[in-house]
Amino acid sequence: MLSFFCPCPKGLEETLEKEILTLSNNPKYNIIGVKLMSGGVSFKGDMLSCYAVNLFSRIASRVLLYINSAPYQTEDDIYYFTKKQLWDSYFTYKDTIRLDINATNSHVKSLNFINLRVKDGICDAFRARNGLRPSVDTENPDVRIMTFLNKNLCYLYIDTSGDALFRRGWRKEIGEAPIKENLAAGILYLSNWKIGQTLFDPMCGSGTFLIEAMHMALNVPPGANRNFAFENLKIHKPTLWQQLKVFANQQRQTALHTTLDYITGSDISERMLSSANENAKRAGVKLNVKVEDVRTVNKPSETGILIVNPPYGERISVRGVAPKVFIRGQTPQPTATDKIEKAEETSQKEKDFYSEWASNLKKNFTNWQVYILSGDLELPTHMRLKPKKKIPLFNGNLDCRLFAFDMVDGSMRK
Repeated sequence: MLSFFCPCPKGLEETLEKEILTLSNNPKYNIIGVKLMSGGVSFKGDMLSCYAVNLFSRIASRVLLYINSAPYQTEDDIYYFTKKQLWDSYFTYKDTIRLDINATNSHVKSLNFINLRVKDGICDAFRARNGLRPSVDTENPDVRIMTFLNKNLCYLYIDTSGDALFRRGWRKEIGEAPIKENLAAGILYLSNWKIGQTLFDPMCGSGTFLIEAMHMALNVPPGANRNFAFENLKIHKPTLWQQLKVFANQQRQTALHTTLDYITGSDISERMLSSANENAKRAGVKLNVKVEDVRTVNKPSETGILIVNPPYGERISVRGVAPKVFIRGQTPQPTATDKIEKAEETSQKEKDFYSEWASNLKKNFTNWQVYILSGDLELPTHMRLKPKKKIPLFNGNLDCRLFAFDMVDGSMRK
């Protein structure tokens, strides 16, 4: 049995645990020992288990193959520990490698130096066996090795995913407040949205929520349109992988160019809707979207779920307007006074925007559930709405909240 660890966006660990437990209910995937951990979920299995989680998980950021762990005090401890591992069981000296490192509460002074010592340990292990060593390629490596340090232990992993799993292979156009695909999928799970239930994103931008929802509804595996790093490993089982890949491609082909009327979106920017449609085309689906202002749009059905990740700051006030291009040395730079006046103007525009948007929600979205992801922790105050839930989430490094509101008829206080 092999051991794996799947990191995920902060705040979605329990959602990922439920997802992998659901996969483990299928006995052919051989997934056992699913365990909630800090920052993600661990499980045990074989290479088929690895393929299944890489291919089907909508929440995981990566699937890391656990190599070993050991206590350490010095950089040399980590070097000798790394050198002892049987790296040539997993890849050859002809493969290029990349090394990444993370640490929590570690006492080491330089993570870059530790990363260098891990690289030295791997290369010296190969050299000791056959006199040849792998080369480093930071851009397009065959194999990624991940090191994690906590206060007492050093952990070594091989990344079986390659590009992060939120890279589904379809999104090239991004909006003004981009959200990673696995975070969008996690929010859909947290909202308890059910397939067949109306879903509406009134500021859909590049279409991430809508495309993720359509893939869920059509059972399209999120990894059906990409490659994985495990294909470069010596322990890879091509026949097993091809069987699973054929199934994934069949699911994707079945969904090709499908439109689901109960999943809809809008945006004030025609340019962003064009980007959303291009993304959907690459994802193999067709969106139901139109140009609308979120402050005046009507609900598409009597009840449903509204999910939105609004643009932040002054970007709210310039939706649909092409940004100005400044060339250093040719365009006067704004003064400190200009910046203050601009900030005050933007702040007032935000307040007006939130007030008008909230009025429309109360007026036109009665009986709807509303979920808003925002890095503005005062958003409910701006909108004068009381959330029923505030779920901490991170959009990249941005500390956010998923605010949940029930839009009821009449006074919210009543």
